[in-house]
Amino acid sequence: MARGKKKVRKTTQDLCLCTVNEWGQDFLTWLTVEKALDADYAQNLSYYANGLLLRTDCVKPAQSDVPRLQTYIIQSDWSKSYKRHVLRSLELYLEFLGIRDPHGNLYSFRKPRGSRKLPSYLTQDEMRKLVRATRNLRESALITLYCTTGLRLREALGLNIRDVDFEGKVLHVKHAKFDKEREVPMSDDLITVLKLYLEAYHRNPKPTDPLFLSQRGGRWSANAAADTIARCGERAGIDRKVTPHMLRHSFATAMVGNGCDIFHLSKMMGHNKISTTEIYLHVNSEAMREQYDSAVPNLF
Repeated sequence: MARGKKKVRKTTQDLCLCTVNEWGQDFLTWLTVEKALDADYAQNLSYYANGLLLRTDCVKPAQSDVPRLQTYIIQSDWSKSYKRHVLRSLELYLEFLGIRDPHGNLYSFRKPRGSRKLPSYLTQDEMRKLVRATRNLRESALITLYCTTGLRLREALGLNIRDVDFEGKVLHVKHAKFDKEREVPMSDDLITVLKLYLEAYHRNPKPTDPLFLSQRGGRWSANAAADTIARCGERAGIDRKVTPHMLRHSFATAMVGNGCDIFHLSKMMGHNKISTTEIYLHVNSEAMREQYDSAVPNLF
C-alpha cells in the first residue's frame, strides 16, 4: 500500500544530528568533512534521512531494518525524483553508521529512473525583454549575470567582490555545487553593468564583502532574489514564471544555439558529467525546428 509524504518538521533535534559515529561526528558534519559535500546538499540529505527515520519510527537502523526501509520508500507514492533522493540519503546514512550489507559491501540501492524532461528556457529575445524590465542597477546586474554566465542561484549570491576579476574577465565561483571551484568567463556587457552597480551600491567595499547586497546591507537572500526575477518576468510580459534556474537553462540553450561546443559549456556550467550538458542539444533541436517551421519558404 502506497504511503504519502507526511509533513516532517525541520528542527535542530533531527535524529541524524543527535546520532554520532565512532569519531564523534554527527551525520551533517560527516557529510561535509568526510564526503566533502556542498553544505546545502549535505543539509538536504540530512533532512531526507531524518524524515525517513521519523516516518518509520526507526531511531537507529540496523542491518535487519534495511529491507523494511527500502520497501517503505519504493512503495510510497512519492515522486521518482524524491525516492532517488531518499534512497541516496539512506545509503549515506548507513555508511555513516558503519552498516554494510550481508556481503560486507556498502549499500547501493537500485533507484527509479524518471523521464528526462526538457528544461524550460527563455529565448534570447525574451532575455532582452527581461533585462529591459529591470528597475535599477542591482536588478540589472543580477539578471545580466544569470543570463550571461549560467550560474546557479546560490553560486551567484555567494559571490564576493574579490571573486570578480575584471582584468581577467572571469568570475571565481567558490561556492559551487559539491564544493567544486571553477572560473566562468564574463562578457563585456556584464563587466559594464557590474562596474556601474558596484559604483552605485558599494561604498568603500572590502574584498570579502558580498557582491549582491540586500536593502539592509547584508547578503541578498535566495528567496528575495528569486522573487525579484519573477517580478521582472511579469513586467516583461513573459507568460510563465521566470526563475533563476530557468535563466541558467536559457544561457546554456543560447550558447549551444550560437555555436558553443558542449565540452566548454559543460565546464562553464559546472557539470560533473558532459552527458548532463547534452540535454541542451535536444532543446536546441526543438528551437531550431520551431524556427524552421516559421521561416521555411511556402512553395505550395
